[in-house]
Amino acid sequence: MPGKSRHGKRRYYQPSKKHHGQHHTAAAQSVAAGTVPPAATTPPPARATAPAQAKAPQYPYITRELRNIGILTAIMLVLLIVLARILA
Repeated sequence: MPGKSRHGKRRYYQPSKKHHGQHHTAAAQSVAAGTVPPAATTPPPARATAPAQAKAPQYPYITRELRNIGILTAIMLVLLIVLARILA
């Protein structure tokens, strides 16, 4: 059909064929190279963790928004005063 859209073919991610088959892990590469990583490593020492505290959300845009609201409020207030003087 000449009017049929072909956009549906790219709906899902398809990895490129350029890098097909190159998903090797570091361990597999080291074994292939002849070097074997040490079998057992000591785990890092356990740290004492503080009880989980809820982080307060941060809103970096609030101060900018409040400043803009203040400026617009001042402009509208001045316009109302000027209109009240002119029309009265």
